[in-house]
Amino acid sequence: RYAELDVPGSIDDHLRQRLRIDTQVTLNGGTADYLSPKADILNRFLLSRLVCLGAIEYAPGRLTEIQAGVDGFHIRLDGGPQQAFDRVLIRHGTVPALQHQYPEIWKAWVGNRTTPDPTEVFPAWRDL
Repeated sequence: RYAELDVPGSIDDHLRQRLRIDTQVTLNGGTADYLSPKADILNRFLLSRLVCLGAIEYAPGRLTEIQAGVDGFHIRLDGGPQQAFDRVLIRHGTVPALQHQYPEIWKAWVGNRTTPDPTEVFPAWRDL
């Protein structure tokens, strides 16, 4: 449905002006579709525009192998064929903005919530 949105041309024009022409980007994710309902709505919108503009390619699958070599990185998704990339960025999540900028509010909120946060036990990122 994102491809069917009536998006003002000025938004795509703005994105085109900011695109790097010296870089090809491949986004990888564990779902078949890059517009996962778990993703932030603004991120889904921006990704949909970048895909429509041909600025990024989506490669679904779980990263099962990564090797660093003198010519870059060689990766494998879900045991498929090896692919070569100059640079690989692996993102595992973020520190919540509320926790980072307003720790006293974060502590009060954490103390009052009823659903445990599994990332507190198994953090997927380094502290800032």
